[in-house]
This record gives sequence, structure tokens and C-alpha cells, in this order.
Amino acid sequence: MERLHFSHPTRPFGVVASIGLAMIDGTVSDKDVGAFADSACYSAKTQGGARIEVYDGSDNGSMANLPLLAPRAVEIQEAIRTGAFKILFQPIVDVRTASPAFYEALLRLPSVRELLRSAAFIPTAGRFHLMPEIDRHIIA
Repeated sequence: MERLHFSHPTRPFGVVASIGLAMIDGTVSDKDVGAFADSACYSAKTQGGARIEVYDGSDNGSMANLPLLAPRAVEIQEAIRTGAFKILFQPIVDVRTASPAFYEALLRLPSVRELLRSAAFIPTAGRFHLMPEIDRHIIA
């Protein structure tokens, strides 16, 4: 793939295309095929872009540098279904009074060994289009 460059009066720009492909063989759902293609594209981007990455469901090593997206997505779906998400409240303390002035709500996903911070699962939830379901679950 080619890297393209163009200039604007204020600065130069570089344009890079990253393409993710997934095989459609009838064994996975349309949603999963899209998620696998998205994961392959993410892999292409993390490897510097300007490349095509193919994901065929077998994970033959081409996706080894990614977190396990599909299993994490399954964890997220299960947490939505069972109501397993945890909301923790962290006080925001007023330094003048040393009393909590506000509370910050923190979303956690129970995992095998620990409560996962939102940074560990929100990107996957976004890639698998699960954020609206998480939002509805938390608001409910």
C-alpha cells in the first residue's frame, strides 16, 4: 500500500489506509464477521498502517499482538445479560474541608481474577458496538 501526502497552507498531512478483512464462510454471524474485520483493521493500524490484515477466525498468529477481542466481547455481553457490572463510587474530596464534595462513578467488569477497569474493556465494547447496551444497563 502507498502512503500519500498532501499539504495545507498551515501544515502537511500524511494519509495512510489500513484495511481489515474477514473470511465469510457461514460458520460465524454477520456481527462476528464485522467484528473480526474490525479487529483485523485495528491490527493493521497498530502495525503502522498502510497494510492489509486478514483475519479468518483461526488466529494463526496474525492477530497475536491484539488483546483477545472476541473473548472479552463475550465477557461484556455476559455481564450485560447477568447484570454483573460493578459501579464503584470514588469520593472527590474538597481540600479545604477534607470532606467529599462529589463522587465519581467508576464502571468495572468482573473478570476471572479481578475487577477490570473500564480502559480494559470499553475499547472492545466500542469495536463490538456494545456501548449502547452497557449504557442502557447502567442507567437501568
